[in-house]
Formats: sequence, structure tokens, C-alpha cells
Amino acid sequence: MENKTEFRVDTEGENKKNLIVNYLPQTLADDDFFSLFQNIGPVRKAKIVRDKVTGYSYGFGFVEFVHDIDAQRAVESLNGMQLENKRIKVAYSREGGDVKGANLYIRNLPKNFTEENLKQLFSKYGSIVQSRVLTDNQTKESKCIAFVLFGKKSHAEVAMKELDNICLPGSTTRLQIKFADDSSRKVRPPPGSRHQSYQRFSHDYYYGHYPPDCYSPRYAQDNYPSRYSSNPYSPRYSQDHYPSRYDSFDMSYNNLPYTRSNGQHWVPNGSKGNYMEGNPEGGETATLFVYNIGSNTTERELWDLFSGYRTVQKCNVIWDSQKNQCKGYGFVTLGSWGEATLAIKEMHGYYYKNGPLSVSFKK
Repeated sequence: MENKTEFRVDTEGENKKNLIVNYLPQTLADDDFFSLFQNIGPVRKAKIVRDKVTGYSYGFGFVEFVHDIDAQRAVESLNGMQLENKRIKVAYSREGGDVKGANLYIRNLPKNFTEENLKQLFSKYGSIVQSRVLTDNQTKESKCIAFVLFGKKSHAEVAMKELDNICLPGSTTRLQIKFADDSSRKVRPPPGSRHQSYQRFSHDYYYGHYPPDCYSPRYAQDNYPSRYSSNPYSPRYSQDHYPSRYDSFDMSYNNLPYTRSNGQHWVPNGSKGNYMEGNPEGGETATLFVYNIGSNTTERELWDLFSGYRTVQKCNVIWDSQKNQCKGYGFVTLGSWGEATLAIKEMHGYYYKNGPLSVSFKK
């Protein structure tokens, strides 16, 4: 099914020479992308947004024309054009933006609160880039938790100020709203990881500002170019280079599963709620490599992020004990290959904190 997630921008501050192009085929080359718009008129810059390390296309790009009229012609003639297996969307873009820190984490939503309800509630405070209500993958029931990413941090701040601690119709509890990365600064993840550190993932963006708001390429993992197999962040890179478990654990996480030094999975006595031992369903377990989770993400947050998948068994965040921060990646083990495949489809490219997640099978 074709991905319908796109990078959206406010029209405020719009530059009539700049375009954003969504739904690009992942196989489209930069030269072909440039030529497509060069046929309309003189182009100053044209670039597909890619993973700087692997070269993987995120499925959208930016174009800057020399003349306003050519940009207008490009929108009129190319918007909706069929390009390989995708129908591209061409629209005006604005430069810059303040998406960093504009992601809100919402708790205690009414059980019947839909994503459309979520958008209606928050859209009055500014342009919403991405919103999601977390649901149980099997029952489809709401977890009463959501994320809302605004195009500007100032809009997110106003929304949080106005809506935090209110009680919505149909709910007996008050909303709890905070920035998505707030709680990660208050909880210290388990120490003891002695694994080597890798260079943090970075992006080469068209305008040199913050990462574009969201992208969900949901591209089959087998289509990653094999020439990147020597790169540690490529899904084809041997997982022998990745740490598979902690060398120790911290009992302060009394609701999370841990891995003993002998590799046995366990959950502390008295665990409640969603932090449970997973029972494999539909086959043997599968472990996902989750990258670009940020330097402050905790295991609890990683678990919450994947809590919509019923067979989640354990979550490991790889911790740099010297820097006292997350190395930017972790592992999630599910009890079903089918659910793991679905998690990749739905979570790869999902905008989390300050960038898109990279989710793939651990090799």
C-alpha cells in the first residue's frame, strides 16, 4: 500500500521559488530529479533528501527555481504526475522552520478518542506535521497515548499551555501533556554498557536547518543498496558489530524487562501493565534494530513507542557510560515475525523527537 505520510509546511514565510516534492520513488536518482524540473525552467538547486550515511532516499526532496513563474508552472504541470510506482505531490515550501522540540507527548486521552479527534483538538494552535494515537496492534483499542508534532515549537508550547491538565468529555482523568523528550532527562538509564561508540547519524538537508518534519518511506529492507554493507548503520551490516545486550542492569526500572549476563530474559516480580513477558505468537522471536532514537531516550520510552505491538518482549537502549547518554540506538524484541514486519512497515521513518527512526531487522 502506498505511503500517504508526507512532509508538510506552513504557507507562512512561503517562498514562491521553493518547492517541496513528496512521494518520490526510492530508486529515483538525483540527476533525474534535477532534470525533471530543469525541463520546466532554470533550477538553482534540486535535491532528494537522503540518509547521509547510507544514501537511502526518504522519498521527498526540495527544488529552488530561479524564477517564480517556473515554480508555479512546475506545481501546475507536475503535481500528481505518475513517476514509476508513485504519484508525486509538488507544492510550495518555506525555508527554515522550528520543528526541533515541537513534538508533544499526550497521556490520558479518552478511550474512544480517534486521530481525527486529535487533529481537531490540536490543529487550532498551529500546523500539525504528524499526529498519532497509539493503539493495540491486535485489538486496535486506544492506549490513550498520543504524539503530536507541530511545524513550530512555539505552536506546540501554546497547545501544551492551553490543553495540559484539562478533562476531555468522556474521560475521568486530566490530560497530561509534555514535550516528547522531557521525561528522558529525568530518568537515568541502566549503566554498564561497555560497547564501542559509533558516529552519530546525521543528515545533509537542503536548507541546512532542522530535519524535515516527517517521513515514512516504509521501504522493503531488501531494497537497501548492498554497496553500503560495510557501513555500521546499513540494515545489511553484520550485527556482530552491534551490542546485543547490557552487561548489567539497573533495578530502578522495576517495570521493564531485562537481559541477564547469560542472555536469559526476565521481568522483575510485580510487573504490571504493558511491561510483561511476551508470549511468542505466529513463530519465533524477531529482534529489531531501532536507530536515531536520540541521546536521552530511556528503555521505558522505547517500550512505550512500540507498545502498540502486543508481542513486545524486551527493549534495550544502548548506553554510553562515559558520556552518560544513549548512543542513539537500541533493540526491540517481538514474539512474532509477522508483528515485527508490521512494526518495520509502520515505524520506519516515523518522526520521533528530533528525527526519523530507522527500523530494520537485526541481522
